[in-house]
Amino acid sequence: MSAPDFVVAGSPIWLGPLDQTLLPWIETHRTAYSALFLLADAKAVPAGQAALQALAQRESNLHPCRLDLSPSPTYQPGDAEASKTLAVCERVWKAMVDAQLDRRALVLVLGGGVLGDLGGFCAATYKRGIDFVQIPTTLLAMTDAALGGKVGINFHDIKNVLGAFRQPAAVFADPAFLNTLHPRELRSGLAEVVKHAYIGSPELLQELQENHHLLKAPEEASAETWNRLLRRSIAVKARIVSEDPLEGGLRALLNFGHTFGHGLESYFLSIGKPITHGEAIAMGMLCELDDPTPADVALLRLLLPPAPLAQAPWLRVWERMQHDKKNEHRQIIAATPGDAPFALRKTALSPQEAQRRWQRCLRLLGELQ
Repeated sequence: MSAPDFVVAGSPIWLGPLDQTLLPWIETHRTAYSALFLLADAKAVPAGQAALQALAQRESNLHPCRLDLSPSPTYQPGDAEASKTLAVCERVWKAMVDAQLDRRALVLVLGGGVLGDLGGFCAATYKRGIDFVQIPTTLLAMTDAALGGKVGINFHDIKNVLGAFRQPAAVFADPAFLNTLHPRELRSGLAEVVKHAYIGSPELLQELQENHHLLKAPEEASAETWNRLLRRSIAVKARIVSEDPLEGGLRALLNFGHTFGHGLESYFLSIGKPITHGEAIAMGMLCELDDPTPADVALLRLLLPPAPLAQAPWLRVWERMQHDKKNEHRQIIAATPGDAPFALRKTALSPQEAQRRWQRCLRLLGELQ
């Protein structure tokens, strides 16, 4: 098979059709594994049906486990996030036990960022850890969630508070899955692309700032455009994770926008009105930039949720920010881009400064008079 397009902290990443990447890889590595366990989002399966059927025909020891993370027949933003719980993990672990998987089994995780986080976490904890591969089916997962070995779940409405670092054995990103996504889901993924542009690719940032149509109507983007954006975005994350796989320093930069963003995402999830991860992170980036320019506002506001953000009570958001993983000595820490690409700046946010930034963003968006 062909050489990987990227290698992130030892994990090879291929871009392209699954029959040209995943299937040859499994054929090459099959003798290393005692069994295959396919954990798949039921809604993502149809788009990968041809490759999955071919896999099933070749493998006599394949154990499928489908989860319906989005029970609504229509697209509902953030609905899969409610499945990232211990209760759903228990279902997966039980399926693994019922399949009699041993420590040499391989888990194939096919789905978006939520299933990638949850499936990777289940694999990382089953019998103290078994190998898994990520097959991301959303833009957010292809550019961020499936890369870098962070796996985990939510607990008591706190985002990703339980988790581990465990690198996937491989990642297979097929851009064809993007054709199946709702425009709002595509914009959610574009928020991570924008984040990578801010922290490490001025050329990508300029392209996004000059092409607002891509963010307004991402469903109209060509295959060539997606391939270019994926490569530029993944290259930023690949460099950072390879230099700092366990987030001892530079990797904190990948949390740009997440200090405020996770607080917002957790709040809206707790009241039963979830927004997408990317929508929360876009607002987080706008809050965390020291001095957002008109160009920053024009770009990021295209990625925000349609609901007025001013309806979120600040104290409720601030309460959830207390649990951010970057916090040190009970101080809220925001990781933001420095003056040069791949430069990290850490800012301690007092309650007063955090609220000032929140209110500043609402004013910039015309939500606070």
